[in-house]
Amino acid sequence: MRRGFFSHRPSQRSDRQGQSTVEFVLTFILLIGFVLFYSRFAFFLGYANLVQYATFMAARAYQSGTRSQDQQVDAARSVLVSLLKKSEGLAGQERFKIAEAVGGGDLRGALIGPGDRFVAKDDGYSWQQGVRYSFRGKMIVSLLGDKPSPMSAVNGEAPGVVRLTSESWLGREPTEDECLQELKSKGLTEGPDNGC
Repeated sequence: MRRGFFSHRPSQRSDRQGQSTVEFVLTFILLIGFVLFYSRFAFFLGYANLVQYATFMAARAYQSGTRSQDQQVDAARSVLVSLLKKSEGLAGQERFKIAEAVGGGDLRGALIGPGDRFVAKDDGYSWQQGVRYSFRGKMIVSLLGDKPSPMSAVNGEAPGVVRLTSESWLGREPTEDECLQELKSKGLTEGPDNGC
């Protein structure tokens, strides 16, 4: 018997359209995942580069000679605040929401002054003075939920979170007060041109 134009046989064309739609949706989800990961990764690396620049500039400010060591610390703190925080009044809030500061002293995330291995009288370790800034950020945007990763188990962070630390140790120039104290201890007199 001959089949008519309007037969009830399922066509192969509709099956192919359904398959191509499913393939498109799956590929699109995968593509969006890659775009989200790489954009997050690029922003995080850009922020890490800014933090490295900020710690170097703050260490330079800390290294400069001033009247007292408190002024050196204030100069370094001011540089960090101007580059990484919203303002002096909002020093606890990050300028960019890409990452958050971790630890530190009065300025969250920052340690200004001697490092862990600093020894004042030992020339091999007296140079380790400067600035350290620690921060963390979520690197992986997961579509399937957060699962522990090997990196998060190592550093004690939540899944997908990476913690980085930027350090810049440039030393510190003796302050004018320290220089005058050294001159007095050697019996030299103070004057307008005493070398300080």
